[in-house]
Amino acid sequence: MSVHAAVVIGAVLVALASHATPSEPELVLSLTPGDIARIRPGNETPFESFDRDWGQFEVLVPKDRFPIPAPNCRRNVILRMPAVDPDASDREHRIEQRWQMFRSLHELTRNHIDGVQTRLARGPYMEIDDDGKPVLEYCNAYFAKDFLDP
Repeated sequence: MSVHAAVVIGAVLVALASHATPSEPELVLSLTPGDIARIRPGNETPFESFDRDWGQFEVLVPKDRFPIPAPNCRRNVILRMPAVDPDASDREHRIEQRWQMFRSLHELTRNHIDGVQTRLARGPYMEIDDDGKPVLEYCNAYFAKDFLDP
Protein backbone atom coordinates (compact mmCIF):
# COMPACT_ATOMS: atom_id res chain seq x y z
CA MET A 1 0.00 0.00 0.00
CA SER A 2 1.27 3.45 -0.91
CA VAL A 3 2.16 5.86 1.83
CA HIS A 4 0.44 8.55 -0.24
CA ALA A 5 -2.81 6.75 -0.95
CA ALA A 6 -4.94 5.74 1.97
CA VAL A 7 -8.25 4.02 2.34
CA VAL A 8 -10.11 4.59 5.53
CA ILE A 9 -11.90 1.30 6.04
CA GLY A 10 -12.70 -0.36 9.35
CA ALA A 11 -12.04 2.74 11.40
CA VAL A 12 -14.67 4.77 9.59
CA LEU A 13 -17.75 2.98 10.78
CA VAL A 14 -19.37 6.33 11.23
CA ALA A 15 -21.25 5.94 7.97
CA LEU A 16 -23.55 8.61 6.76
CA ALA A 17 -27.09 7.40 7.35
CA SER A 18 -28.18 8.08 3.79
CA HIS A 19 -25.14 6.48 2.21
CA ALA A 20 -24.21 3.32 4.11
CA THR A 21 -25.27 1.07 6.91
CA PRO A 22 -23.18 0.65 10.08
CA SER A 23 -21.97 -2.71 8.73
CA GLU A 24 -20.57 -1.06 5.59
CA PRO A 25 -17.68 1.29 6.38
CA GLU A 26 -17.11 4.22 4.10
CA LEU A 27 -14.27 3.83 1.57
CA VAL A 28 -12.35 7.07 1.16
CA LEU A 29 -9.50 7.37 -1.33
CA SER A 30 -6.85 10.08 -0.91
CA LEU A 31 -4.74 10.74 -3.98
CA THR A 32 -1.54 12.77 -4.25
CA PRO A 33 0.30 13.76 -7.47
CA GLY A 34 2.42 10.59 -7.62
CA ASP A 35 -0.62 8.31 -7.32
CA ILE A 36 -1.93 8.94 -10.84
CA ALA A 37 -0.36 7.34 -13.92
CA ARG A 38 -2.83 8.83 -16.39
CA ILE A 39 -6.28 10.36 -16.76
CA ARG A 40 -8.46 9.64 -19.77
CA PRO A 41 -9.55 11.81 -21.50
CA GLY A 42 -6.64 14.20 -21.28
CA ASN A 43 -6.29 17.66 -19.79
CA GLU A 44 -7.08 19.37 -23.10
CA THR A 45 -10.66 18.02 -23.13
CA PRO A 46 -13.19 20.86 -23.37
CA PHE A 47 -16.31 20.86 -21.23
CA GLU A 48 -18.52 20.34 -24.30
CA SER A 49 -16.79 17.02 -25.11
CA PHE A 50 -16.90 15.97 -21.46
CA ASP A 51 -20.62 16.71 -21.36
CA ARG A 52 -21.23 14.88 -24.65
CA ASP A 53 -19.51 11.80 -23.13
CA TRP A 54 -21.93 11.93 -20.16
CA GLY A 55 -19.22 12.94 -17.67
CA GLN A 56 -17.34 9.65 -17.86
CA PHE A 57 -13.59 9.49 -17.28
CA GLU A 58 -10.90 7.11 -16.03
CA VAL A 59 -8.01 7.56 -13.64
CA LEU A 60 -5.20 5.01 -13.92
CA VAL A 61 -3.53 4.39 -10.57
CA PRO A 62 -0.49 2.10 -10.38
CA LYS A 63 -1.49 -1.11 -8.62
CA ASP A 64 1.22 -0.66 -5.98
CA ARG A 65 -0.11 2.83 -5.15
CA PHE A 66 -3.79 1.83 -4.93
CA PRO A 67 -4.73 1.11 -1.33
CA ILE A 68 -7.06 -1.80 -2.07
CA PRO A 69 -5.32 -5.01 -3.15
CA ALA A 70 -5.96 -6.05 -6.76
CA PRO A 71 -4.23 -9.45 -7.04
CA ASN A 72 -5.46 -10.18 -10.59
CA CYS A 73 -4.31 -6.82 -11.94
CA ARG A 74 -0.92 -6.54 -13.64
CA ARG A 75 -0.17 -2.82 -13.76
CA ASN A 76 -2.82 -0.13 -13.13
CA VAL A 77 -6.14 -0.03 -11.34
CA ILE A 78 -8.67 1.82 -13.48
CA LEU A 79 -10.79 4.12 -11.35
CA ARG A 80 -13.90 4.87 -13.42
CA MET A 81 -16.40 7.70 -13.14
CA PRO A 82 -19.78 6.34 -14.24
CA ALA A 83 -21.92 8.16 -16.80
CA VAL A 84 -24.72 10.52 -15.92
CA ASP A 85 -28.09 9.41 -17.24
CA PRO A 86 -28.94 11.90 -20.01
CA ASP A 87 -32.56 11.96 -18.80
CA ALA A 88 -31.74 12.59 -15.12
CA SER A 89 -33.52 15.63 -13.68
CA ASP A 90 -30.29 16.77 -11.97
CA ARG A 91 -28.09 15.98 -14.98
CA GLU A 92 -26.51 19.46 -15.29
CA HIS A 93 -25.56 19.55 -11.62
CA ARG A 94 -24.09 16.04 -11.72
CA ILE A 95 -22.09 16.78 -14.90
CA GLU A 96 -20.72 19.93 -13.24
CA GLN A 97 -19.66 17.94 -10.14
CA ARG A 98 -17.87 15.40 -12.35
CA TRP A 99 -16.24 18.18 -14.35
CA GLN A 100 -14.90 19.74 -11.13
CA MET A 101 -13.47 16.38 -9.99
CA PHE A 102 -11.98 15.78 -13.46
CA ARG A 103 -10.32 19.23 -13.44
CA SER A 104 -9.08 18.76 -9.86
CA LEU A 105 -7.46 15.44 -10.75
CA HIS A 106 -5.69 17.03 -13.72
CA GLU A 107 -4.53 19.89 -11.45
CA LEU A 108 -3.20 17.25 -9.07
CA THR A 109 -1.11 15.59 -11.81
CA ARG A 110 0.41 19.00 -12.61
CA ASN A 111 1.29 19.54 -8.91
CA HIS A 112 -1.01 22.57 -8.69
CA ILE A 113 -2.77 21.08 -5.66
CA ASP A 114 -1.54 18.70 -2.95
CA GLY A 115 -4.29 16.09 -2.89
CA VAL A 116 -7.80 15.01 -3.77
CA GLN A 117 -10.14 12.89 -1.66
CA THR A 118 -13.08 10.95 -3.00
CA ARG A 119 -15.34 8.04 -2.12
CA LEU A 120 -15.19 4.63 -3.77
CA ALA A 121 -18.13 2.45 -4.68
CA ARG A 122 -18.35 -1.04 -3.19
CA GLY A 123 -18.87 -2.89 -6.43
CA PRO A 124 -19.36 -4.45 -8.81
CA TYR A 125 -15.79 -5.79 -8.80
CA MET A 126 -15.03 -5.41 -5.11
CA GLU A 127 -15.18 -8.32 -2.71
CA ILE A 128 -14.62 -8.53 1.03
CA ASP A 129 -11.95 -11.00 2.16
CA ASP A 130 -12.07 -13.26 5.22
CA ASP A 131 -10.64 -10.44 7.36
CA GLY A 132 -13.42 -8.06 6.29
CA LYS A 133 -11.15 -5.98 4.04
CA PRO A 134 -11.97 -4.99 0.46
CA VAL A 135 -10.17 -6.66 -2.46
CA LEU A 136 -10.61 -5.85 -6.15
CA GLU A 137 -11.47 -8.89 -8.22
CA TYR A 138 -10.13 -7.25 -11.39
CA CYS A 139 -8.45 -3.95 -12.27
CA ASN A 140 -11.62 -1.86 -12.02
CA ALA A 141 -12.82 0.40 -9.24
CA TYR A 142 -15.56 3.00 -9.38
CA PHE A 143 -16.18 6.40 -7.90
CA ALA A 144 -19.15 6.26 -5.53
CA LYS A 145 -22.37 8.06 -6.48
CA ASP A 146 -21.62 10.45 -3.62
CA PHE A 147 -17.94 10.84 -4.57
CA LEU A 148 -17.63 14.37 -3.18
CA ASP A 149 -17.02 15.55 0.39
CA PRO A 150 -15.57 12.42 2.01
